[in-house]
Amino acid sequence: MKWSELTPEQRNRLVYDQIMKPVMCNGPWHIHTLPDGARQICRCTCGYECANELPAQPASHERPVWSLVPYSTDMNAAWEIVEHFAKLPDDPFESRWKKYQFIHDLGMLPCDSPSWYDISYEILASWTPALICLAALKAYGVEIDES
Repeated sequence: MKWSELTPEQRNRLVYDQIMKPVMCNGPWHIHTLPDGARQICRCTCGYECANELPAQPASHERPVWSLVPYSTDMNAAWEIVEHFAKLPDDPFESRWKKYQFIHDLGMLPCDSPSWYDISYEILASWTPALICLAALKAYGVEIDES
């Protein structure tokens, strides 16, 4: 499949399905009165509605698929992918390899230190949401033509 032929929505769905699923959302929550005025529900800004009775609110929930994060077009969203890789454990080896592949494809050379601050500003400035998405997909073994 060619990256250039995918719509932003298809790109975001691919990243969600292959890397980020399930995406947990932590709110913020708002109390919403239903149109009939009979009851109130908790509604997250992502669109999730809490089934719990008020005032209880769940700490986190899986973000609805229809409210996918714009990983491929928004840098704040793409940074969630970087954070995902930073949180991967070094063991088992498969996780460590994914981290190595990801940082390699972003232009960083792996070092003995687990710190991520050893990169130059030029490399960091070259990162785009699309570059982060492509590096992440490659690290997870998804074959995609970058053209």
